Amino acid sequence: MTLLYDRHRGRICCRWKEPVTMRFQGKDITIERQKTGSVRVSDLGTLSKRDLNSIKGSDRAVAISMFHKALLRDGVFTRDYVPSVCHVCGTSHDVRACFDSESQQLTWLCRVHDKRLGMLKVS
Repeated sequence: MTLLYDRHRGRICCRWKEPVTMRFQGKDITIERQKTGSVRVSDLGTLSKRDLNSIKGSDRAVAISMFHKALLRDGVFTRDYVPSVCHVCGTSHDVRACFDSESQQLTWLCRVHDKRLGMLKVS
């Protein structure tokens, strides 16, 4: 599961894979389906109660909570926050926070590298 914070949309977006069993040519096969979801975040950093209640008790809720705490520690929601630079190319234009819930690592990526890396693990 990978998460990113999009400041312009005011959302924490979450991507994860789920195994899905299908029947193909008389055989049961399992594929990995990629799913996405998002939680609204205010300018002050509070998460939407309605969105949190809809995912309550799931692994996504735990991962979003960890990501939100990491963003608060970095001071992303303060008025004098200066955006970080991209971890890959060093640009400061259109940089977003990406979080891998398995490694619990916060990484800053520009949109070009975010898409190119497919939001998978970044070291």
